[in-house]
Amino acid sequence: EERYRRFVEDDVAGVFITTPDGRVLTCNPAFARMLGFASVEDVLATSVVTIYQDHAARDTVLAELRARGRFDQREMAWQRLDGSPVAAVETAIGEFDDAGSLVAIRGYVIDITERKRLEEQLRQSQKMEVIGRLAGSGAHDFNNLLTAINGYADILTASMAPDDQRLPDVEEIRKA
Repeated sequence: EERYRRFVEDDVAGVFITTPDGRVLTCNPAFARMLGFASVEDVLATSVVTIYQDHAARDTVLAELRARGRFDQREMAWQRLDGSPVAAVETAIGEFDDAGSLVAIRGYVIDITERKRLEEQLRQSQKMEVIGRLAGSGAHDFNNLLTAINGYADILTASMAPDDQRLPDVEEIRKA
């Protein structure tokens, strides 16, 4: 029993058991830390309904557990005690009474907040790289057009007499 207790308490994944109405029956320290609680006892005094960023998501979880009995590795949008977001991957298993009613939920959660933050940074970096390439390509194409315009302006200037009345217009093209 002591070995299993240490196994759960030392686990880096959050482990919990709740009732369908959101009461936390038990959890490990990793679950408490993940949600910003100082202790397991503080979590036990709170409803898990409060951790969902979208409270309707909790209803979806309960509906799926009632229908299928479990779900595996679903991404969840939770929030810490201080309101900051937590991205989590949850596996949950429903416990049912003899009448088939959901009476408890056992869950295992991994905090992927940092991974999600890094993925978002990578996406932003890739977007900026694409924008930079597009801007560079556009500038290159624009420079090619300007080179052609200047080249033709030079050809026109060379083919005109110094007193040609159109010469100032060609100069304006070159200046532009």
